[in-house]
Amino acid sequence: MARLVGVVLERFGRLDGAFNNVGGVAAGRSITDLDAAAWRAELDLNLTSVFHCVKHELPALRASAGGGAIVNNASVLGVAGAGGMAAYAAAKHGVVGLTRAAALECARDGIRVNALVTHAVDTPLFHSLAGDHVDAAGLSPIGRLSRPDEVAAFAAFLLSDEAAFVTGAALAAARDERELPDTA
Repeated sequence: MARLVGVVLERFGRLDGAFNNVGGVAAGRSITDLDAAAWRAELDLNLTSVFHCVKHELPALRASAGGGAIVNNASVLGVAGAGGMAAYAAAKHGVVGLTRAAALECARDGIRVNALVTHAVDTPLFHSLAGDHVDAAGLSPIGRLSRPDEVAAFAAFLLSDEAAFVTGAALAAARDERELPDTA
């Protein structure tokens, strides 16, 4: 991340915003079936990676003067739980906590940090986890999977000046309040 931020600064002269859309599922199984290595791999993939992004983006945003914004993709499991997904949910809850802490730490610098809580996005990763016969209508209150371009538009809004008073929030895109299914 240090090198990537350095390339951005070299090429564009400043950093104004970042969308940290990192993660995947490394250890989707029961808590009792997780070993320490699988637990650590999940945290590294889904939380530590976001930490490294934020750690290197904040100094660049501060140096750009005038503020900026960071959006971290947290997943619905950053605010909920699901059987068979304890390590992933713990990591994504950590992303929400990291987001809120970073927002408080840099608010006076004019830098906003928010978490985007996505759920059931029509991506190859989602389909590989959910299987071929997923009931998209049952996964979302609007009756379908969200599209990647819709998530991108929400992230772009949070990065824009139109969201200038929003910081430290975990904002849901079509969040469903029903209990999440057990995936174990």
